[in-house]
Amino acid sequence: MPLLFSVILPVLHADGKLGETLDSVASQAFEDLEVLVMDGGASPSTERLVQRSSLNEGGGLRYVGKPDQHLRCMNEALDLASGRYIYFIGAGDTLRPHALAAVRDQLPTNDSSLVYGNVMRGAQIYDGPFDAWRLCHRNICHQAAFYGRDIFQLLGRFSLSYPACADWEFNMRCYGDSRIPKRYIETVVADFEQGGLSSHGDPAFNRDHGRLIRRHLGLLPFLKWAMGVTKTRVIARLRHELPGK
Repeated sequence: MPLLFSVILPVLHADGKLGETLDSVASQAFEDLEVLVMDGGASPSTERLVQRSSLNEGGGLRYVGKPDQHLRCMNEALDLASGRYIYFIGAGDTLRPHALAAVRDQLPTNDSSLVYGNVMRGAQIYDGPFDAWRLCHRNICHQAAFYGRDIFQLLGRFSLSYPACADWEFNMRCYGDSRIPKRYIETVVADFEQGGLSSHGDPAFNRDHGRLIRRHLGLLPFLKWAMGVTKTRVIARLRHELPGK
């Protein structure tokens, strides 16, 4: 029988944060998983830290170090993962106690579903159920999402064109494909550390945002989104041009 979860942890020079994240996975007391640490910096200190983790005791922890790009490591991990559901977490993020057991009890029987819950961002919860329209404006947090492994057979891998927003583009593909069931669960999965790669912006994604909505989510969400963008730009221009502003 395949493992239930593959927990993928892409890292790059994050030794000061990685231990806490690995500890949060180890504390799940959940045996039906594997953990893949994908080190884009191939750092000897990161490898030593992984070797000291208590996760090694069960043999379910694997370190892969390559001087490669962040997204390439994520895509390579998909080729190595053996779990029915794929879960990504970043160094500095931490799983909530018993989160994996709570998610397990709400998973569909098929392996082609996108299942997602919530995360905590500081003192705020993020952030309820999504639909195509909501996905035009904001993304499902990566640390709240569990991807059935068959999704990647249907849709392919993360796009290397969007270094900070590849997960957003991929979630658009998921929501635009009727073959992929989407299920929201009211479970807080993890504490999300803000200030990661996505916080630095993604000019390529911003440039292509409208086209991606049109392509993956359809014409009606695109038109509604475009009207909102136009309205916002008009209001901003009027405020700039009004006397005294």
